[in-house]
Formats: sequence, C-alpha cells, structure tokens
Amino acid sequence: MLFARMNNAISHLLPQFCEHPLNRALLKGTLPRRVARFYLKQDWLYFGDLVKSSQTATKKLTSKKHADVLTNFSNEIIKTRENLFQKYLGEPLPFRLFATEWISIEKIPVISAYTNHLLKTAQESPPAVAIASI
Repeated sequence: MLFARMNNAISHLLPQFCEHPLNRALLKGTLPRRVARFYLKQDWLYFGDLVKSSQTATKKLTSKKHADVLTNFSNEIIKTRENLFQKYLGEPLPFRLFATEWISIEKIPVISAYTNHLLKTAQESPPAVAIASI
C-alpha cells in the first residue's frame, strides 16, 4: 500500500526521467566517454561511502545472522566497485601509486548530500533506521 502511494505520487515524473537526454544517450549507447567516465567516478565515490555506512551499521547489529547478511552485502558492493572501470571503460582500477587525477575528485552535490545522509544515519541512528537508509 505504501509503495502504491509513493508510486502514484511520482508517476507523473517518470516520463521526464525516461526522456532525459542523459538517460536516452545511456540507453542508446551514445553517451560520450568523458560523461560516462565522470558519472562512473561519482559511482566509485558513492559505493565507497555506501560500504562505509554498511560496515558502520553492521557493527551495531546484535544478531550474527543479520551481521553476516550485511557483511555479504558490503562485500558485493566492494566487488562491484572494483570491477566498475574495467567492465565499463576497459580501464584498470584507479588507485595507483601516482594516480593524481583521483586525488582531486569531488562528489557532485547530490552524491555528497546522499552519502553524507547515509554515513550520518549509520553512525547516529539505531541499526534498523541505518539499514533502512542503506
């Protein structure tokens, strides 16, 4: 019931998402490499904070079974993150000894706001709230 209400509330926006030029180019495979690279770097940063928030929430769990599930989730995120550049751009992992371009990457505001929320919630909220935010 809640999902149906949420879906109804945003259903008028879905065509705008589908028709957005970025999404159309992504679907067609015509997204310029530099744009794809930019957003993949943002994904890299997002996944890093998602893992941190998941690991923080895991430490709060009292059930080993639940902690194992969340640990497995974190490990899958790490694997996904490690394969991101190789799979989609045919490039090696970005962290090399002298990979200076990666030192200066900043999160775009939407990624920063979302991951700050995840990290803060994982640190300050009860486990159930932290996991729900993840």
